[in-house]
Amino acid sequence: MLGNYCCSETPGRFYWTNGAILQAMLDGDWLLLEDIDQSNPDVLSALGPLLETRSLLVPGLGNSKVVAKNNFRVFATSRFDFKLSKLLI
Repeated sequence: MLGNYCCSETPGRFYWTNGAILQAMLDGDWLLLEDIDQSNPDVLSALGPLLETRSLLVPGLGNSKVVAKNNFRVFATSRFDFKLSKLLI
């Protein structure tokens, strides 16, 4: 969701491509996370800093701190009634 490395046409060379979360942050877009209650706990813990500080450290970018643009918004849906704050602790 943050991004991944892809193979280039040159053997042994890779390049980084932004994932949906990172691209939405950089473009100031809205991000919809469907069924967030079904997500892996590792994904939820990675979202904590984003929701608290509007920024993320991205390992694929040399641990660069990426700050979301002002228009960036996160919307989440769930299948069940739950408290997101309990999952992020």
